[in-house]
Amino acid sequence: MCKANFHSIVGFPGVIACVDCTHIRMQGPRKAVEKDYVNRKGYHSINTQGIVNADGLFLNLVARWPGSVHDSFIFRTSNLGRALEDDPRSGGIEGGLLLGDSGYALSRFLVTPYMQHQPRKDKKGNFQKIFCSMMLTLLQEVL
Repeated sequence: MCKANFHSIVGFPGVIACVDCTHIRMQGPRKAVEKDYVNRKGYHSINTQGIVNADGLFLNLVARWPGSVHDSFIFRTSNLGRALEDDPRSGGIEGGLLLGDSGYALSRFLVTPYMQHQPRKDKKGNFQKIFCSMMLTLLQEVL
């Protein structure tokens, strides 16, 4: 059902959910670990990962890492990320795909955009255009 919901929203087959992280602003902690909580934008935060389905429901939420921790690390070390790496049919995605931005590594269960430095006019460029359009649509529809 989830695959059909995502397909009807963006026309991309096999997608179950989207993964992304966001920074939750916080007051700086004690001096010993203060620098760990400063994110790339220069403020203190907790980097929080959410995995959301087409109905806008959270399938997974991880809110435990300092702001300096990279999104990809949070996913890889999460219970769901480890379970999917061991067996992509586990974790409730049953042969479906997750969509993530370029902050994540491409894998057999996680689709990410191509890294590109210049616009392309070939199949990769077409995929990139569709992928970016799809992510924008999903963010508007789901969140």
